[in-house]
Amino acid sequence: MLALIGTVLAGGATGLLGSVFSSAIGLFKDWRKEKADQAAFDREIQLLQMQSDIAIAESENEAKIAMEAAYTEMRKASYDHDSKVGRTSIWVNDILRMVRPSLTFILIILVGVIYLTEDAHRAEITHSVLYMMSSAVLWWFGDRALKNNK
Repeated sequence: MLALIGTVLAGGATGLLGSVFSSAIGLFKDWRKEKADQAAFDREIQLLQMQSDIAIAESENEAKIAMEAAYTEMRKASYDHDSKVGRTSIWVNDILRMVRPSLTFILIILVGVIYLTEDAHRAEITHSVLYMMSSAVLWWFGDRALKNNK
């Protein structure tokens, strides 16, 4: 009889032990699934961040391209305006072509005069004239190559 009770208890303990191990394995599988889901979520977040960075870089590049195209069109229009004065005499063409270089030269001289004089508003005037002079000098003596539209 004692053997029968021992067998029943051993069988019950085996079943109980099996349930505990089965629950532990289930918890381990759930933990692994949660880790895998978290890793997939982290990869998805990383991919979205990379896509966002790429979109930002693309929009910045598109803005730069648009600015370059506008700059090229502006410069081309300026050159076309200077070259298409129509039918005039040679001396009128020469005078028209000398307007901007003359203004540039006058601005350079004006910077020198302001530099040599002293005045209460010298700083404000100097900044304005330096801006105009640098714009004119860079326009005429800077990079004058027209860029090809590709």
